Amino acid sequence: MAHLGSRGKTAQQICNTLGICHFNKTMIHEAFGQLCKDLTADNSLRDSLEIANGFFVQKSSNISRYYEHALRYIYAASLTEVDFRNTSALTAVNSWVRQSTKGKIQAVLHKNPSQATKMMIVNAVHFRSQWKWLSILTFKN
Repeated sequence: MAHLGSRGKTAQQICNTLGICHFNKTMIHEAFGQLCKDLTADNSLRDSLEIANGFFVQKSSNISRYYEHALRYIYAASLTEVDFRNTSALTAVNSWVRQSTKGKIQAVLHKNPSQATKMMIVNAVHFRSQWKWLSILTFKN
């Protein structure tokens, strides 16, 4: 979602980090958005998967209408104005994640964000199920 709204050097740094520079920007986001929609529409995952995308912005900030529409359409992201200068942002973000994941994730923030925060992109994914291929995975500490 950050890449979608970025331009110039920032967009280049994000695409270098993700290794996606050789793909069309619009196609990348449409594919990621479709993947989220397909996963959440899959009835076999109904009880085990929750995906939520949120965009929190400082009250009175100017957000491009195109970007806001793209977030809603592509990522089904909610846009919420908050005041990062007080504790209401912490409450708003944690309430959003709790509601969006049907209580499966209770909180993503455990302290107030910096008062200088202007925006916050929050992705919450909760997956709880048996892994089909667990025997072939190796975990190391």
